Amino acid sequence: MSDNNNQVPTLNDNPNKMLLWVALLVRPRLTMRELLEKETAQSAWNLWITFTIVLVVVTPIIGYLQNAFWGVPNLKFIEWLFAIPFIVITNLLLFYYESYLFWKTSIWLGGCCEKHEMKIVLAWSITIPFLVFSSVDTILMLLLGNENLLVMIVSNVGAIWGIVIAIAGIREVTNLSIGRAGVVWVSPYLVILGGILSIIVTLGLIFWLVMKIF
Repeated sequence: MSDNNNQVPTLNDNPNKMLLWVALLVRPRLTMRELLEKETAQSAWNLWITFTIVLVVVTPIIGYLQNAFWGVPNLKFIEWLFAIPFIVITNLLLFYYESYLFWKTSIWLGGCCEKHEMKIVLAWSITIPFLVFSSVDTILMLLLGNENLLVMIVSNVGAIWGIVIAIAGIREVTNLSIGRAGVVWVSPYLVILGGILSIIVTLGLIFWLVMKIF
C-alpha cells in the first residue's frame, strides 16, 4: 500500500484550485513542475504569441493614457505603425534565442532537460510575471505618476520576483543549483553584451588603424 503522506502535492490536490497565474507567482517550482507535465512546445509558443499581441496592442494605449494623464511624451500614430512590426519580430525571435541559450547553457553546466521543456519554462516564467506586475505597475503609474515612490518600488519588486520565478523554473527543469540556474538565466544577456563589446572593440581598432594610416 502506498503512503499518501509521502506524495508530492500538486495544484490538482487543492480542491479550490488557485488561479494558475497566482500559483506561479507564489509557488513557482511546484507550479512549473505541473506545467512541464501538461504543456507542450506548441502551447508555449501560443502563449508567447498571445503575449506579443497583448504587448503591441496595450503598449500604445498605455502611452496615450500617460500622455493624457501626466503629459508624458508619446509616439505619434504613424510612428507606432513603424514600431509595432519591429516589436513583434524582435519579441518572437527572442523566444527562440533565449530558450536555445537557456537550454544550451544548462546542458553545458551539467543540467538535463529537453529543448521543448526549456521553451515551456521561458514562456511561463517570462510572460505571466511580466503581465501581472506590469498591470499593477501601470495602474499605479496612471494614478500616481511615473516618479512616485510606490510605483518605483512595485516596478523593482516585480522585476526581481520575475527573475526569481525564472530561476526557479530553470532549477525545476534542469536540477541545477541556484547559482548555476542563475548563470543559465543571465547567459543570453552576457552573449548580447559580449557581442556589443566585440563590435565596439572592432570599430575602435579600425578607427585606430585608419588614424595611423592617414
